[in-house]
Amino acid sequence: MAFEGPLFIVGLSRSGTSLLRNLLNRNSRISMTPVESHFIPFLISKYGRKPDFSTLQKKEQLKKCLRKTFFFRKLASKGYSMNWPELMRRMETGDWNLIIQYIFETFAEKPYQPGMIWGDKTPRYLPYVPNIKEILPNARFIQIIRDPRDRAMSVKARWGKVFSRSASEWNRQLTLSREYPNLLGADYKEIHYEKLLADPEETMMDLCKFMEVNFEPEMLTQKKAERRYGDTRGKLHIVSENCNKFANRLSDRKIRRIEEIAFPMMQELGYEVMIAAGHIPVGRVRALILRMFDIVFHVWSILREYGFKAGIQRSYQVFRTRILLKYISKRGIGPE
Repeated sequence: MAFEGPLFIVGLSRSGTSLLRNLLNRNSRISMTPVESHFIPFLISKYGRKPDFSTLQKKEQLKKCLRKTFFFRKLASKGYSMNWPELMRRMETGDWNLIIQYIFETFAEKPYQPGMIWGDKTPRYLPYVPNIKEILPNARFIQIIRDPRDRAMSVKARWGKVFSRSASEWNRQLTLSREYPNLLGADYKEIHYEKLLADPEETMMDLCKFMEVNFEPEMLTQKKAERRYGDTRGKLHIVSENCNKFANRLSDRKIRRIEEIAFPMMQELGYEVMIAAGHIPVGRVRALILRMFDIVFHVWSILREYGFKAGIQRSYQVFRTRILLKYISKRGIGPE
């Protein structure tokens, strides 16, 4: 039986996850959601791995929970609508796969047809891959990885965040994901952003084999260009030059510090270390200070983009999601 989903794209933000989703969605058999979901770990934590929605009260509670998420609100503003009676019927089964599948099929970028692959791109699901796999046993995951120096520069340009904290996040998250190939086997695929840019056809053909779909030439261009961010905004094609920019744009001091922090994973993943001589991580106190700076910079970037009132609302949604995810990661994903 051919693979029909779910498919998840994970990784770190500003690593090419949006580009990859846009390219995959060009395949006639793939239709992923156009907005990041973020809510799956919350659902598992709140209702457990085997939820009980046997009463109308419990179904209404989940409905209320879903409607409050940024995912539902954003897609509602885009004209999408949910058939709540049908979703409630799915809730009665207590099967997360049937519930989440119906949500993602309803909100798929192009009209869902039987046999299509459904899925989602949410970079922040990276630490929760094993938990998602447990409740969605057919799930497959693609992780895209980008050079930490280019990624840190992109994060700085997008949100104003500090280089050293971006490097710390890169090293920590990728260290965590090193267990995934053995844990997930054939259901996990890892690609590098730089390889996608250098040889998009070979990379996309390899991903098509992973997903059991035919390669289609349309997968080499995006249907809609990025309008707001980065050097690739306004471009439909893959910009092969959008890598290794750090060498000309960052000082040796900044390159050295990023490399010192990301040193272990850079060596393991095959990224050439240009200046650093070894691993020098960020201390705990400094890490806390940098985190506070990042929060301020992030909020300021949102206010500039959305305006004061809308920016405050957006900041609340962003940081509420992050705080809840952090809380879930510390206490565990939830009851059996």
